[in-house]
Amino acid sequence: MLTRAESRELVICCFEGKNLNSFVDHIFKAAAHCGFSSIRFHTKRPAILKLLNQRFYLVERRDYEQVFRSDI
Repeated sequence: MLTRAESRELVICCFEGKNLNSFVDHIFKAAAHCGFSSIRFHTKRPAILKLLNQRFYLVERRDYEQVFRSDI
């Protein structure tokens, strides 16, 4: 997983793996502990939401990707 901070938002640049569903709780806890107010990721594969327990909502649809966010 690769991340970067943009103000008070944690941006997940790249993440994959077969146990994302169990790992996402740790991401939210760590982001909250560090003072982030939201988490955002961009993807070309929106089906990944099934692995993330549908915690994210669509904020932007582009020709080549979709942008999702979750408030903490």
